[in-house]
Amino acid sequence: MWAILLYIALVVCGGALLTGLAATVLPRQPLRWWRTALATAVVSGVLNSVVAARTASVLYRDVATVAFIAVLCPVAVATIVWYLRERRLSERVWGGVAVMIAFFVAAPFALLFAHCTSGDCL
Repeated sequence: MWAILLYIALVVCGGALLTGLAATVLPRQPLRWWRTALATAVVSGVLNSVVAARTASVLYRDVATVAFIAVLCPVAVATIVWYLRERRLSERVWGGVAVMIAFFVAAPFALLFAHCTSGDCL
């Protein structure tokens, strides 16, 4: 139970970092924004993979799913913040927060789906 909550918390960390950066002028500088977003996505994916792989009795597809979600969350936050870059600060930040909440809610279902598709749970 606690392992899945740890995964979900770690998965949204990359999005949280980018949501914090949405309050700066960085989203209005395209090259720097996308470099930061992609670097955050890669680091988040690697760190989450290492943490997930160190947990006992975890399937490889579970680790791959955690890595995929961890990479996708910062990219989705970056895309929404980039789309809202000309809007007010509060709209940019709340847009990023909404994406993080969506990932926080959807991540357990994605992990459950990836874990149970082997036929072991059916």
